Amino acid sequence: MVEYYFPQSLSASRLDRYLAGGWFRSGPSLFRAQILCLDGGAYSVINIRTRLEKFTFSKSLRKILKKNDAKFRYEVGLATVDPLKEQLYTFQKGRFKGYIFDTLEEFLFSGDSNSIFQTREIRVYDGDKLVAASYFDLGQKSVASLIGLYDPAYKKYSLGVYTMALEIRYAMETDLKYYYPGYVLKGFTGFDYKLRLGNIQYYNWNGRWLGIDKLKKEKFALAEIKNRILQMEIYLRAEEIAYKKLHYPFFSIGYLDMLDEEFLKSVIFLSLNAAYSPYDPERQLVVEYSLEEKVYYVSWVRTNEDYEEFLNAEFSENFFNEKVFDKGLLVKEETLFADKNPKRIIEKIRHYLWEKPGSMMA
Repeated sequence: MVEYYFPQSLSASRLDRYLAGGWFRSGPSLFRAQILCLDGGAYSVINIRTRLEKFTFSKSLRKILKKNDAKFRYEVGLATVDPLKEQLYTFQKGRFKGYIFDTLEEFLFSGDSNSIFQTREIRVYDGDKLVAASYFDLGQKSVASLIGLYDPAYKKYSLGVYTMALEIRYAMETDLKYYYPGYVLKGFTGFDYKLRLGNIQYYNWNGRWLGIDKLKKEKFALAEIKNRILQMEIYLRAEEIAYKKLHYPFFSIGYLDMLDEEFLKSVIFLSLNAAYSPYDPERQLVVEYSLEEKVYYVSWVRTNEDYEEFLNAEFSENFFNEKVFDKGLLVKEETLFADKNPKRIIEKIRHYLWEKPGSMMA
């Protein structure tokens, strides 16, 4: 579901291999996940790339390039951060939805001036005024786009798309083969502008890159999780056991190997706290489904704030919907039982609630 890698060194050819395996960069680490929480729910991640062999810009992209090449000038160089670029990043933070770094410097370098990544930048100027900047990592045969920033006063010029096109132009001029613009999300259109690039392939999590036209036939892990959770909801409602379905944006923390405690790593879970009185916001009885093990778990979890330094970022303003997300860092305190069969899980829950002091069913 989620994998992290914190390389101490990274050659250009090795970065190519990771990019080809569906990985992307987050701060100092490489990361890949099949699911992300964003904008009111959970979504399947679809990593994409553009093959540059025989690539040609579409008519709409040629129009943007022609218009903006005439109005602006641009430069390509080593990635640096200064107050003007930080200001552009601040402008853009308002449109990011989800997990964000506080500063551009943290996003690119995480406080390490000796980055192992070969990061470049494109700077776009209107006269002497910096109006846009974008950043990308270089592999031996690949370019991985990281972020595009622009002055909102220049929104009508499509500078975010323009800098992507400039990155592709640079990649083609230097004989690179692949351009990785990151990912799009199934059921969320906020990143679909990347599909305008054309010649798109997607990564299918079985190690293959396929034409985007085959995406409709793809099966996604999130669909199975949702179906299994729905089955459990049907049983809970039938037995009149109160619950609340929550999305958990910190689920990926549970996949970090360096932590001593066992963090919850389910993107969706069912909280049975409504079956108790009084309600305890720091401790919950939860039902989750492990996709890797094909098993339901019923556990007590508690909120733990001791590991917040691992987040190294914050969520965008208005990201959380209290009715949808649980925003605590949840640690497993005790696993009560596990089973592949939802009916048997319900029987065990009923028995447990019946005997538990404070339960609404006792």
